[in-house]
Amino acid sequence: MPAPFLEPLEPGVPPAVSAWIKGLKEVEAHLEKWAFDLGEEAFWWRPKEGANPIGGLVRHIAGSSLRLLSYAFPQELPDWAKKGREWELLGEPEAKEAVVARFREAWARLLSAFGGRTWARRCRWAPKGSRPPGPTSSTTWWSMRSTMRGRLSMPASSWAEDPCP
Repeated sequence: MPAPFLEPLEPGVPPAVSAWIKGLKEVEAHLEKWAFDLGEEAFWWRPKEGANPIGGLVRHIAGSSLRLLSYAFPQELPDWAKKGREWELLGEPEAKEAVVARFREAWARLLSAFGGRTWARRCRWAPKGSRPPGPTSSTTWWSMRSTMRGRLSMPASSWAEDPCP
């Protein structure tokens, strides 16, 4: 498994977004290698009472990631992601395939949200050479950074429809 961070930057997105995408891909690769091949019993095994099973951690990674995405880019969450941390980590075991399918659904949404086309539309980033004349990329980056810092200090419900004006 090649490390995603050793691969070239993702095309069409700023370097910080590229790093985020690579982090998502690395989490996915590790879970594919170390968790998704486990049998049902091993997936839900707890080393002691109250400890988190791997299945619960996978549910939590998927659910908390979607909740963070929804905070940054307001959107409807699936019902399972609304159940929260307690259910994800300590809730009753369920079919491993259902957990894996929800993880893949969540990761597809995350990668799509941070990918080039969605990012370019939502925050007016475009591949190098295709930008209209205007501020330099560093000026744009600082403007976007300040906007997002301000947005993160207020509830998502108070944002305008477009989180990157």
